[in-house]
Amino acid sequence: MLWTARTSQSQYSRRVETMPNYFETARGIFPMNVQAVASADLTFTDVVSRWHGSAHDATIFDNSRLCARLETGEFGQGHLLGDSGYPCRSYLLTPVSVANSAAQQRYNCAHAQTRNVVERAFGVVKRQFPSCDLDCV
Repeated sequence: MLWTARTSQSQYSRRVETMPNYFETARGIFPMNVQAVASADLTFTDVVSRWHGSAHDATIFDNSRLCARLETGEFGQGHLLGDSGYPCRSYLLTPVSVANSAAQQRYNCAHAQTRNVVERAFGVVKRQFPSCDLDCV
């Protein structure tokens, strides 16, 4: 089994009093990170949407139920693909940071092509629900 993970930032306009511990941009926007995992058929299998915009991808993942389930081996031989913002683990494959060989370059290319699934899944949601595309707020 293979899944791909992505953390995306959405922006919400809220008053400071309602979100006192969250990072606020210069435009008065409170960005929120959304970590999503999608399968090859563009189905979201896990979504975490409770972290503020300054939270690191690895922090969100390390504190997720999915991480705990993967750590216990609940999914058997399944693998998760993540970008370089995630830690490389036996069940979580990330790109090679400096691809020195042809094999590493092929791995990175295959990794990027496979991870594109989650980008397409986000694209489908944003087309069906245009109000979800808040990156331009």
